[in-house]
Amino acid sequence: VNNETGVIQPVEDTGRIARARGIPFFSDAVQAYPRLPIDVNRAPVDLLSISGHKLNAPAGVGALYVRSGIELAPIVDGGGQERGLRCGTENNPAIAALGEAVRLAHAELESEAPRIEKRRDRLETGILERVPHASVNGAGAPRVFNTSNVRFEGANGEEVVLALDEKRIAVSSASACAAGRGGTSHVLTAMGLSRREADECVRFSLGRFTTDEDVDRCLSVLPGVVERVRNVRAA
Repeated sequence: VNNETGVIQPVEDTGRIARARGIPFFSDAVQAYPRLPIDVNRAPVDLLSISGHKLNAPAGVGALYVRSGIELAPIVDGGGQERGLRCGTENNPAIAALGEAVRLAHAELESEAPRIEKRRDRLETGILERVPHASVNGAGAPRVFNTSNVRFEGANGEEVVLALDEKRIAVSSASACAAGRGGTSHVLTAMGLSRREADECVRFSLGRFTTDEDVDRCLSVLPGVVERVRNVRAA
């Protein structure tokens, strides 16, 4: 799953191509898990990673699946922990928290997914109705239920982010990994947007703690913010 747009990538097709040529295949499933069903016994992946903070576990803990027969070389030497692959004292409280977060995520996925998707769709519909010249990137492709990437024509995305932050609404103009580095999104330009168009985009992320009131407040504040940013840019 792409971390900026929420678009689901054809991992199984890619994995089959790699496997047919004897190439080990790694999948970064941080955005996909647990929003999509993943069965490593059926999927043609040899390695797969997940991250705890995407499941409301502490930041800094994750898991790596390694298919039997795949050999990895350690990059941190020392006391031999993690079967010699990642030496250093394990963060047992964070590991336990990840395990509990995984249990809860699986137990609640069937009820949480439709609820969050409904709010995501309501947010997108409200934006398109209330903000002229707005469009959703990746709207015609399969997407996970919690992510929306919206372009506001004529409004710089970073300026929209800063203005919303002053209103205590947290969004982003790129992936968290790229925050602070600046530059235009390579994801959006690869999708066909120009550099200017890509810089007019904002990512909205919803989660299990997002409420209807949160969506309503965002929809009430956003149109004015975008209008002000557009007016400043046009001046």
